[in-house]
Amino acid sequence: MSVRFHPLSTIIVLIMAMIMAFVANSLIPIMWFSAFLALYLVVQGFYKTTFYMILTFVIFYALYAVGESMDLPQSISMFLIFPYFGLRLMPIYMAAVPLLRKISPSEMLQFFEKMHFSRRISLPVVVCMRYTPTLLNEYKTIRQYVKQRLMGRPFWEKWEYLMIPFLFRSIKISEELSVSATLRGIELNNTRTNAEQLHFKWFDKTVSILAVILGIALEVGL
Repeated sequence: MSVRFHPLSTIIVLIMAMIMAFVANSLIPIMWFSAFLALYLVVQGFYKTTFYMILTFVIFYALYAVGESMDLPQSISMFLIFPYFGLRLMPIYMAAVPLLRKISPSEMLQFFEKMHFSRRISLPVVVCMRYTPTLLNEYKTIRQYVKQRLMGRPFWEKWEYLMIPFLFRSIKISEELSVSATLRGIELNNTRTNAEQLHFKWFDKTVSILAVILGIALEVGL
């Protein structure tokens, strides 16, 4: 059974991950906070995603550590910036996964309503949050089609047949989601109701406090 966190607690964790990613002076705080985020994902049932995130983190760190330990030419060592920034941005992606996959649009709208956000801000934000998962599903569908239709052809030929439909679908989806924002009532001023009631429970308080304390402690070096 997985835990379902309140939107506020997921946003707090995401904010702390962003602060940690851009403010940390070394990779050690990033590693510790990423370990906390791995547990944060596991308790929500993201077992496969957590495994891939840990594997990616280990690969990036191994590439960066090996490159730093070797006396490489400058033309080659400059490419170490890619695994380095991959390591620093990993906490942001890990913290954003529950917000994109677990929190429904209705929950986010209800949260923004309780926080008295303007609907001209909250509705576009919710629509944008649904844009990325929808694009990923479209990409998987197109990739599966390309694999079946162009089996045995080289990668560069498949790439063209993959990216052109994907770009057109991206434009189409953006138009559909823009219409969705209007249909959801962006121009209406009446109070909204929701069948789901949000409650900030004890585990929401726990993960929020832990994220803030751990982030501050790692940054100041405690």
